[in-house]
Amino acid sequence: TAVIYKGNICASKSNIDFFPKSFEFTCASFKIDQDNKFAVLVIYRPGALTYQFFQEFDALLCELSSKFDKLFVTGDFNIHFENVLDKHSLDCSEIVSSYGLQQNVFQPTHNQGGIIDQVFTCGLDILSVEVESVDTLGSDHFPIFTKLKLEVCKKTIKEVTFRSLKDVDKDAFSADVTRTIESQYKATDCFEESVTILTNSCAELLSRHTLLKTAKIPTVAQAPWFDKDYQMLRAKRRKSEKKWRKSGLEDDRLLYVALRKECTVLAKDKKKIFFTNTINKCENKTKKLYELVNRTLDRNQGTPLPELSKDAPDVSKLASNFNSYYTGKVEKIREGIQSKAASNYK
Repeated sequence: TAVIYKGNICASKSNIDFFPKSFEFTCASFKIDQDNKFAVLVIYRPGALTYQFFQEFDALLCELSSKFDKLFVTGDFNIHFENVLDKHSLDCSEIVSSYGLQQNVFQPTHNQGGIIDQVFTCGLDILSVEVESVDTLGSDHFPIFTKLKLEVCKKTIKEVTFRSLKDVDKDAFSADVTRTIESQYKATDCFEESVTILTNSCAELLSRHTLLKTAKIPTVAQAPWFDKDYQMLRAKRRKSEKKWRKSGLEDDRLLYVALRKECTVLAKDKKKIFFTNTINKCENKTKKLYELVNRTLDRNQGTPLPELSKDAPDVSKLASNFNSYYTGKVEKIREGIQSKAASNYK
């Protein structure tokens, strides 16, 4: 198995400490922007179908779902999904549906018939799934083309001004400061006025020694638990890292490692306190708790119910759509119950 992608796409192999015996797999993580990524899992299941496959497949999906909200699972399962009464097909469908994955291929994928290749998705907007039933690749399997709608969040850019202090000649700057204080600075009866004169003189000298530069940087939304204590510790850690990389000394490295671990522990504690307080504010109300979970995990769930068109509002058509929706829902539930009952008595 393999995942092939274009060079301009940000992707990386997902290192999963899992070694199944009943199938092969390759997993990759695709990053669309800072807060938008999904996993692609490619599976090939050879040989006879055993219960071990369902156990290992379930364990793999459990591992992935804990790391990714959006999943794209595809491959050659060698299970006849077109047979809705088949026990293996039902078992596999139950496993994927328990993780919120939906089946997307409903056309034969093999030149001898049968849907043995499949595409399952969770949290992704599918535009189309097409099976090209023409032997153009010299294989007995037909290629499946899937189109996804991936929205890229636009970054907010801000302009900042700064001076590169490391380019300043320290000896020359120190000599100029000394001369300025000796020749221009005069003490006054007002302390605030003396500080202002000294500050302005140093600022003028600084502008002579280094130019003011401008740069455009993306704004990053700060986490709600990110407070002043954590910010100061991070600054201390960065300073320690720079010192170690510059000196290369073992003592500096150990100090940096200790501060890095301290940062990690503090971040976990801050998150724990924040989310504990936020959950307590829900006051044991289920609706508020679910809203908090969806908001925290960025789950924008759209309603499956029919909606009234803004361009051509037709109340009678909307009522008809609602009737069809609920009628179809009842029929689907009945079909599911009947198929499961039939499989149990097989």
